Amino acid sequence: MKTQNVDVRAFRTRREFLKTTGLIAASVAGVAVPSSPGAPPQAAASSSSGAAGNSRAGQSTPGSGANFDKWKDRKVLELAARPQVSFVPEHAERHTIYSLALMSITLHYWNGNIYGRGVQYPLNEPVPAAAPGRMADDYIGHNIAALMADGDGHIIDFDFNHNEIFNSSVEHAESRLLRRVFSLSQLHDGWDLGRKLQDQHYASELKKASLYTTLESCAQCSGIMALAQLKQVIFLQTDPGQYFVGNIMRNMTEGTYLQSPAPIPAKWFDLPHFASLDASYEAFRMRPQNKENAMVLDQNGNVTDQSFTTSITSFLCTKAARDIFSRGAQEFAAFRVQHPNWKPDAINSTQLANAAVFKECQHFVDYAITEARRGTPHRP
Repeated sequence: MKTQNVDVRAFRTRREFLKTTGLIAASVAGVAVPSSPGAPPQAAASSSSGAAGNSRAGQSTPGSGANFDKWKDRKVLELAARPQVSFVPEHAERHTIYSLALMSITLHYWNGNIYGRGVQYPLNEPVPAAAPGRMADDYIGHNIAALMADGDGHIIDFDFNHNEIFNSSVEHAESRLLRRVFSLSQLHDGWDLGRKLQDQHYASELKKASLYTTLESCAQCSGIMALAQLKQVIFLQTDPGQYFVGNIMRNMTEGTYLQSPAPIPAKWFDLPHFASLDASYEAFRMRPQNKENAMVLDQNGNVTDQSFTTSITSFLCTKAARDIFSRGAQEFAAFRVQHPNWKPDAINSTQLANAAVFKECQHFVDYAITEARRGTPHRP
């Protein structure tokens, strides 16, 4: 495109200059904006020599301009909302099985001493002598875990948050899990070494997969899940600090090539622990600021800078949170399948029915507890 011979100083803003000269080709959340009225986003991106014409994908996303036009003048409250999905009892049972399995694994590797040893935790419980899993170990990561199931119902793998081990704020359970899944897929490996995995291209192998996570995903993990083209993410607790970013990304990208996964709160399939965790965190956030309600006291019982933190990761180190996960694990151990022969797709003979899903989850929980060591890679 040939630029007009104009004096840049005559314009109040860079945007006004670009618009007048026909050079504007901006991108909002990956959305190509036409450089002239009526021009389609694809034409604007391909004709521009700017960033929009040289995107990582090499082309603009069909339909994305329409998504931006749909939402640009609406309230943030609308953008952050998603229409509720209703689940038949059979499908709700299937989601419940995976969720309780994840709670069982999280409980086994629970660690509450977030501020190290040698201090007091009034809201935590003393570590019992026969502590399950690694409760008595040093704090090695937040009590946040994720697992993934493929379209047929087989569990692919799981992982935990490991921010502490790597001294990093990005080692979240979901992003770690996705990175591992892709590394395993190139080796055609699986946790269940007796089952053959089909060779698939990385860009399509997770289109039918579901990721279950104990806490609502952040922007980083939502973005990685969109790049992975994951089908859906099911979360067991709301994270108010993430501002419904999963909902926003889904609304802005729905129907596009890099569509974010559909976010599904566990309350939609009536998992009672969702409401319990949300309510318990709210009580933690609003608790009185006295020693009895301190998250941590120093070794002499004095208040510290972190005593009255409202961090959700601190809440997930309390006895109140652990008790909820303990109830979930107990429910999993005593679970009885009510719809054993149900499949999401009755025609798809490769899908596991609910009874087989439960057996798969039992097998996997046993593996995760006895072999996996909080996300240790598969053994060769």
